[in-house]
Amino acid sequence: FAATSIVPFDGLSLQRRGPQLQVRLHNPLDRSLEGLELRAHYEGCFGKPANHLIRRSFAELAPGDLVQANFDGNLHLPEDPLGRHHYALNSIQIVTSNQDVLFDFDRPLHEPELRFSCKNS
Repeated sequence: FAATSIVPFDGLSLQRRGPQLQVRLHNPLDRSLEGLELRAHYEGCFGKPANHLIRRSFAELAPGDLVQANFDGNLHLPEDPLGRHHYALNSIQIVTSNQDVLFDFDRPLHEPELRFSCKNS
């Protein structure tokens, strides 16, 4: 493994739209990204740590193309047998690769305008 350069990644755009987060991903590379997954990583709104992932999959993102997904900021999962029903969106993860690039990215939602809390769960 060797890195030939490091540049800031500006292909991800996040915008809160009421109870949802809009995620837009633009491919700035000169090659396609294959097996792309946008993941919403939720943390539990109860005493013990627990998480939940929601995945949106795309077969390929060609150079210059854009994908978009919306994720709920809060989840209620009544089917959880342990009674862990409420979750808040904590980060957006991007996982993809191609012959030359491996992309494993976790973008926390620390900014107040993007953060979802457990108070309404």
